[in-house]
Amino acid sequence: VFLERLQAKLHAQDKVLSIALPPRRSARDDDWEVIDYDAIGNVVDRARVMTYDYSTDRPGPISPIGWTRDVIEYAQRQFRGVPLSIGVPAYGSNWYVKTLRGSCPAEVKQIARPTSTQALALINQYDAEVHWSKEAGEYHYDYRRPYDEFGRCVALRRVWFGEARSTEDRARLARRLGVQGITVFSFGSEDPRMWSRVRDVAASINPDPAKVNITAPAAATSGELITVDARVTVKGVVVGSQSVLVQRRVPGRSWKNVADLLTGADGRVSYTTVINRTYDWRVKVPADWDWRATLSTSVRVVVED
Repeated sequence: VFLERLQAKLHAQDKVLSIALPPRRSARDDDWEVIDYDAIGNVVDRARVMTYDYSTDRPGPISPIGWTRDVIEYAQRQFRGVPLSIGVPAYGSNWYVKTLRGSCPAEVKQIARPTSTQALALINQYDAEVHWSKEAGEYHYDYRRPYDEFGRCVALRRVWFGEARSTEDRARLARRLGVQGITVFSFGSEDPRMWSRVRDVAASINPDPAKVNITAPAAATSGELITVDARVTVKGVVVGSQSVLVQRRVPGRSWKNVADLLTGADGRVSYTTVINRTYDWRVKVPADWDWRATLSTSVRVVVED
């Protein structure tokens, strides 16, 4: 009832109801009565499944890829067409394994939650040997940690963590399953190498080009002020605040960039200049998450004496 009322209020404001959910693989999972995928799926507009924190009571992967697939496939059956996102961890779990020397107190035996960048830094700090688990789709490593503040205490610790390669694998899983995409928890702590890998996957999911309509006067006199106009859309939706390149060339020669402009909220951009010779004009839209790099058709402005 609460979600139904919330959705109605959000829809009245032209907004959508998007929620984050714990992972489930069946109606028999713990706490099913509280997190009822079937009931929630009838109300929400979008759902983000928190497919992480798989290992909680002993060292193990954060988000094993097979388990993640099972969770999302089950959610697809329950949510019936609601756009889903796969939750991706930008963090790790750092576990105490055993005492190697001395006597380590309880403080040493606590689990730590490093960010992805912190987990990567520990590799260099302790010269750890990193291993890839094909089954889990995650990296892990062990390292020896001396605790000088506790005398001769030296502990063996084990880290499992999410980073660029594991995130790319989950983005590819999203593509295979046909879900909306991935959601990273949380931004600011992710492996920075992740972005180029995910962008490549996104480009393969969204191969459509943008559409660019360009206009300019067919003719002008030398020294006249002319304006080249363009409008950018993707699948009929205007593209606002997008950087585009205005290019020109003397007919038969190479294209050159003359302006880097941002489209307005209506997807339009205009370039005004004084013209003194005949030029061909076109607009280039660089590749983004949702479209391929796109070139408009060219238009020629003939300068008449």
